[in-house]
Amino acid sequence: RRHHDRVPVDVDRLGHALATSQRFAADAAHELRSPLTVIVGQLELSARGLQGEAKESNERARQTATRLSTLVDRLLVLATPVAKLDLGEELDLHNCVDGALDLLPPSVWSRVSVLAESEAYVQGDRALLASLLANALENALKFSDGSVQVRLTATPELAIVEVTDDGLGIPEGELERVFEPFFRTRATRASGIRGHGIGLSLIAHVAAVHGGTARFAARERGTTLVVELPRCR
Repeated sequence: RRHHDRVPVDVDRLGHALATSQRFAADAAHELRSPLTVIVGQLELSARGLQGEAKESNERARQTATRLSTLVDRLLVLATPVAKLDLGEELDLHNCVDGALDLLPPSVWSRVSVLAESEAYVQGDRALLASLLANALENALKFSDGSVQVRLTATPELAIVEVTDDGLGIPEGELERVFEPFFRTRATRASGIRGHGIGLSLIAHVAAVHGGTARFAARERGTTLVVELPRCR
């Protein structure tokens, strides 16, 4: 076929197909969410009184179900159409960070320090922003052994969150790919640290939905994730 004889693309048809696939993915993730929650709860209850190998087996099953539940939650965020989201709430970004910490185990709270240099409000979805920040903190805590710092600053137009750790870092050649779904750096794969490669794509997606951006700042050691969101006051 000659170059100028390309078949025209039916944009409306492609848009409909994309919307249909998003609805299917969102519905499938939603249907999986409840039974997985039940499974995790039942495993926790059945662990009482178990000893030895039976207890270890139960714990492995519970951890696997918990990881699967987390993956489903993240896929649900990625698959939910923007039209179904309520992005109209005015939110204090500092409170959003507190909400994100509440989603993490209390055992890691002492490793996180929050420095709020500016007061900033953004407009959006509270649960989505908490998920963004929780994923950012979880990544930083998972890939480092030391403390993690959250720094909140603002310009007249932007509310800025920086999450810094002293962990593995990201090679410059892989920085452009880390926000792709299911992508994991070579160092991450070699470390044996578990993960699905979804957390950073979720962060980028939620930031974009709110009219913002996510990127990694240049750093000699560790990483600094920078999330910039439009400021509403």
